[in-house]
Amino acid sequence: MPKRVRWTDAMLWEEASKYDSKMDFLTYSNKAVKTAQRRGIYKDITAHMSGRTYWTVDMVREVALQYPTKRAFQIGNNPAYCASNRLGVYDNITAHMVSAGGFDLEAPSILYYILVSGKYYKIGITNNENNGGRHSRYVASEREHIDTLREWGGTGKEVKALETKLLRQYKHLTKVTKQECPILKNGHSELFHIDILTPLDIAMIEETLC
Repeated sequence: MPKRVRWTDAMLWEEASKYDSKMDFLTYSNKAVKTAQRRGIYKDITAHMSGRTYWTVDMVREVALQYPTKRAFQIGNNPAYCASNRLGVYDNITAHMVSAGGFDLEAPSILYYILVSGKYYKIGITNNENNGGRHSRYVASEREHIDTLREWGGTGKEVKALETKLLRQYKHLTKVTKQECPILKNGHSELFHIDILTPLDIAMIEETLC
């Protein structure tokens, strides 16, 4: 594990002197920026810097490589995150990343469709091929009420793309609330009151993954 740097004010001044723009300072020395902001000296040590950076594809790619997850990228360097979307290269430069929940886009994965408590339908993805491990993040009291209706195998990228497409397709439908079905602690953006997958959806999935 890398040794944690304990920034002194002198070190922060010295670090800031290496950069001509605030965006470069944020991009390449994020921890120093946050420390300076917390101590109230950020404005002083960046007084010599320009404020705006004109992002290029190579610049946002270099920044993205510093982050293991998309969420970390968005929080750690939001300007680069926004620029990558604006430049149309977000998917490309984040291909190496996993989701904040640890989903591996490169690993063999499963797109699954389950029935919860006999009346709620959920689309999900996982790298875990074992049902027990797959459902371990659900509330223990609800696991026995989960039935797997369909599942398809593919790469992480493939199943993630399909999940995103289907959830966007049916985003207009009313979702099941936490109060109705407390299967997850953080709500249910993927849980529906009705059986949403049509024969056309299933055909599209099987054509893509099989």
